[in-house]
This record gives sequence, structure tokens and C-alpha cells, in this order.
Amino acid sequence: MNAVATETCLRGEDFHGQHLAMVAWAFITLRHRHDPLLRVIGQITNGYRGLGTWSNAKLLAFSFAGLPRLGPDVRLGSEAWTVGAVRKLLDQFYDRFQAGTGEVDADDAWVVHDAVLPWLGLPGSRELRASGAWEALNQLLATQRLRLQGMLEASEEFAAILVSEQRPETSIIRRYQECLQTFRIRGLGSDHTWRLLAGFGALPVAAEEVAAARAGTLEQSTSKGQTRVDGRGERQNWCFFRASVHVPAAQPLVASEPGRLLNSSVVKYREDCGGFIHVKLHHDRVDHRAWDAEFRAMARTAAAARALLQVPTLSPEEASVQAQEMLRTGARPEAELPRVVTRDAEASVQGQLQLFMTEVPCLSCIGAMVQFRRRFPNIALRIHWEGFPENP
Repeated sequence: MNAVATETCLRGEDFHGQHLAMVAWAFITLRHRHDPLLRVIGQITNGYRGLGTWSNAKLLAFSFAGLPRLGPDVRLGSEAWTVGAVRKLLDQFYDRFQAGTGEVDADDAWVVHDAVLPWLGLPGSRELRASGAWEALNQLLATQRLRLQGMLEASEEFAAILVSEQRPETSIIRRYQECLQTFRIRGLGSDHTWRLLAGFGALPVAAEEVAAARAGTLEQSTSKGQTRVDGRGERQNWCFFRASVHVPAAQPLVASEPGRLLNSSVVKYREDCGGFIHVKLHHDRVDHRAWDAEFRAMARTAAAARALLQVPTLSPEEASVQAQEMLRTGARPEAELPRVVTRDAEASVQGQLQLFMTEVPCLSCIGAMVQFRRRFPNIALRIHWEGFPENP
């Protein structure tokens, strides 16, 4: 990595814009800090070449959003160059969006917002915060958020999938999926995703819990069991989750997971999705959202809760064992589907689920989180992701 960075620093002016953007993205994704390289990127992007084409600028946007993960003091050479680069990104998006050339679309809004947001606290960002471009971008995302909120709160399509007794008919599932797909976006970005989920009762995770989760993630990700996993390549997402569910009865039933790391695997066995419905988003080539790590964590927790509700069909001991197995593996043999569980029964389950994600949730997982909150209102949902808004 250092050799690549050194060569880039020596030949940066010879690099094509796409090459520079790809190098920046690779280093920041791999969290390899190299300050001379960052200085070269800041110098070039603030020079006559700017950010290059929109495709290059968009790739750089992901780099600008991830830059704070390298350290609180990291900059593109200087504060002025950092603010200058994100201002160029914002202006480029705004100008193209206003012109209606088709180069940018509504799905680019959250990418740019996440790239600019971390730098609004810098001393030189006052004009950036007050700019018409930033105000327009915020308004665009707020409009998307309120529209999505209305759909999740009041639409017949969403209400129809909140069925606990049996899986909804395929036609009902498809209508819900089509409703989300009409947004033609992957998500809302960090700030507006949190605003929406907080409105549905999601809670932030305490700072000390975040630190403990990061330690657990590092430990499990470097263990032998996690070094070679089936998934979607290096772009797969990860989720560290903790869960505890219990049914307050005469003999309280409890199942818990102290901390487990999941990745966006293509699993080779049938997982119990807990009745949650995922959505193939407009940019997805394959229908893989049920494999997203946070979706799997929510599904396991829901499946464990539903397993505890199998008494008296199962003995309390059998129900507890099955619930614990749901949290551990999520596997459900085809012949062992749970009996009917009502919405009232699901609402009686108490507990907590903590999700620590490497990325802001996509639109599919936002929908699943709202499903979780509606069906299990007494299981507190606490969430955190890389780039989570400060002082939520």
C-alpha cells in the first residue's frame, strides 16, 4: 500500500481522474492512512483539474465520507483544501441536478450529503453551510424522507405485509416491494436515515457500547472462523449484533446473544427471515437484500422471539433451545416451520436488539427496521453505523 501511495505522489499529475479517484477510494476503504497521498489528492482536486467527470466525483464522494474513519485529525492536506474539495463536489452535483442533464439523479443526493456532512464543523465551512446548494440538497433528502415516512406509516401496501400468522401472499409482497422501488434510491444517507428511524422509535447506542462493539468486531473479524466466508466480495457489509429477548410468563423464557459478527453472506442453508420482507433495489443486479448483515440480525432476533412463543406446543426447554439456535445460526429446517404466532403475542415479547453496522442501512433494511419496530414494539432497537450523525 505504501509503495502505491509513494508512486501516486510522484506521478499524481499524470494520473487520469478515474485512477486518482480509485486510489483514494481504495486507501480509505481499507483504512490505510497515508498523509502525503491525501495531500496530493487535496492539491489536485483543488487545482484546475478539479474532481473530473461526475462518475469520478461520485467515487471521490465516498472517499470524502469515509475520510474521518482514518482519524479525527485527517485532512486532504489542509482544512482549506478539504473544504474546497467537498464544496466542488456539492456545486458539481447541484449544477448538474438543476440543469437536468441526466448525469445525476435523486439517488446521488445521499452520497453527496454524506460526503459533505462530516466537514461542516470545520472553521472554513461557514459559507458551505449557508450555501443555496446545501440547502437545496437538504430539502431534496427531506422530501424523500417524508415521502418514505408517509408510505411506511399509512400505506395499505406496508400494512398488508405486517402479518405474523403466516407469510403474506406473493402478490401482497410484490406490491410492497414495488412501492419502495418507485423511489429509485438506495437510501437516504446517514442524517436523514437516522431522523426517519428515530421517528419510528429506534434509539442510538451509548458511546461505551459502541466502543465495546468495535472491539468485538475486530476480535471476531480476525478470528479463524471469519477470515474465509462466503459473501459478496470485499464490498460486503458487516453487522455486529447483540440481542436479548424474553417472554414474561409464569416461567419466563429467555434467549440471548452477547455479541456476534455477521456479514452479507450468500448462505448455503435456509434462514428463517422472521417474516420480514426485503426489497430488491433499482440498482441491484441480483435479489440479495435478504442476505444483508443487519437484515439477518433482525431476522434471527425475530425468529428467536417467535420460537419462545411456541409454548405449549413445545416444552419451555425445547422452545428456549430453539430460540437460542435461531440467534446462533438462523437456520430453519424446511420441515420445522413455527406454528401460528399472533401480532399480540409478538408484541408481548420484551428485550433489546443492538445493531452496529459498517454502512448506513439501505432502503430495504430501513423498511425491515420499521417492520421490526411495528411487530416487536417492546424489543428496543438500538442502532449505530460508521458515519452515524454526531449528537443525534
